[in-house]
Amino acid sequence: MVEAGNSAVPVCNACVCADFSVELGGMSQALPCLHTSVISMSARSLKRVLPDRAALFAWVMLGMLMPICSLAFDAEVFDAEIERHARAYDAIAREDAVEGLLTAGDLDSFHGRLIGSVPDADKSFYNYFVLGNLLFKEARQQSFELMLKAESLEPENPFVIYERGIHEHRQGNCVAAIDYYRRFHELYPEFSNPVSWAYRTHRALRTGHLVEAMSAWQQADFGRQHTAIEKGMHTIFSESRPHSDRQSLTKRWWTFRIALC
Repeated sequence: MVEAGNSAVPVCNACVCADFSVELGGMSQALPCLHTSVISMSARSLKRVLPDRAALFAWVMLGMLMPICSLAFDAEVFDAEIERHARAYDAIAREDAVEGLLTAGDLDSFHGRLIGSVPDADKSFYNYFVLGNLLFKEARQQSFELMLKAESLEPENPFVIYERGIHEHRQGNCVAAIDYYRRFHELYPEFSNPVSWAYRTHRALRTGHLVEAMSAWQQADFGRQHTAIEKGMHTIFSESRPHSDRQSLTKRWWTFRIALC
């Protein structure tokens, strides 16, 4: 259990994810878990928890990266840059004009302001990686394209390899997904977690690699890690996109009003 701000944060060491709540206007708001390396939630959710999650960022990232420090991966730089870029996007999301877009149900423009806040020519790996995570739930295609950009800049980054596997998995690309999971486990065996093995199990089954599926499932240790694995599978298969649904309903409402006039 880790204390983040005034909220007790239960951290699941199986998939390095956290379920927690923060106080917003006197109301406790449940926030989604960390599905992989940083944050897999809407920009709105990120805006709500930063900077209260600064301590959690450092704790989670250091805990995740310690096993791979010996593999020439600079954990401290990665951790610092992720937090710095997340804070920058948080500041943008807090601007009245930007937050007003989300309040009005204009999610596309809200995401556009975040993506366009740094010109493409000036975007770094960390810009693409953080944005890809921010848009993971609500803007799937944009998130996918942003992570491709991150991969083109740091193809051997363990978090990128894992993220790309998850993106391909979610899109139903069985062969591509399992290739990424295999690469992740082969390059960073000490960093592998039960959720990653469960993902690999699913894709191995779908591609007919039954022996590999059985081996991966044993590594997943479902009997003791089932809660983390079930949450991880929700990340892959959930169709829930509340802000996108709200935007769609808002557009339909205005179309209806215009038709009445």
